[in-house]
Amino acid sequence: MTKIAEIEITRQVKTVKTFRAKFTATTPHFIQKVIQCRKNIKDAFNGHFHDSMTAWVPKLTPKYQKPCVMLNVANGSSATLIRAKDPLTLATWLEDMAETLRSDSWLDKWEELIFISETLINSTDPVTLDPHFLDVKEFNDAFIEHGREMCNYAKEK
Repeated sequence: MTKIAEIEITRQVKTVKTFRAKFTATTPHFIQKVIQCRKNIKDAFNGHFHDSMTAWVPKLTPKYQKPCVMLNVANGSSATLIRAKDPLTLATWLEDMAETLRSDSWLDKWEELIFISETLINSTDPVTLDPHFLDVKEFNDAFIEHGREMCNYAKEK
């Protein structure tokens, strides 16, 4: 039996920002497995963090009498569970995804994004904010915040 308790917290800081969180506490349910494969993956930006992909075939139970294959993709803060009717169906989904990621259109966009990223990081020249590749709103907000910091710094001196 799973017991669920919910807590909602709201807090205001400087009357400008509101933080809202919803916590759900559940009693974990261990699933007996016939076979399992787990792959750990290091995070792309911070090697301290890792993600994992786990595929398994659960043992049959009175509630689930038909076999299936499950794939869990998880990191430190979230997880997604995918259920397929058989291993070949799951493999087909993953192969389709891998084929899409290896396509010319994906790799061309990736190369363009690498070029723009290197220009942003290493260039002293102004960069055109291309909305196709950059979140222009985030950049504008960062520029505005940076301008405020510069004004406050000038006032202090």
